[in-house]
Amino acid sequence: MLSPLSPTQQAFRFVALDQKNQRNLQVAIQSQLNLESAEEQWIAKYRSALLNMPPQKKTLKLVLRSVAFGMLVLVGVAYVFHFGWLK
Repeated sequence: MLSPLSPTQQAFRFVALDQKNQRNLQVAIQSQLNLESAEEQWIAKYRSALLNMPPQKKTLKLVLRSVAFGMLVLVGVAYVFHFGWLK
């Protein structure tokens, strides 16, 4: 080993690898770089699905909102007449 530079730092030396070991190291590193975790694959699939989704129909939302608003108005009118605020 090389002598330490300080109490917290250790010096190191690069060494040469023979062709076979160098190739094995490159294959191992490359295989790890190409792997995606299951979570990353799911996120990519989800993003792709979002981009390829057909646009939602706005008419159904408009109808449902109109019905809800109408019901709210009817309940409000019934409440006012029930307590006789307009008498």
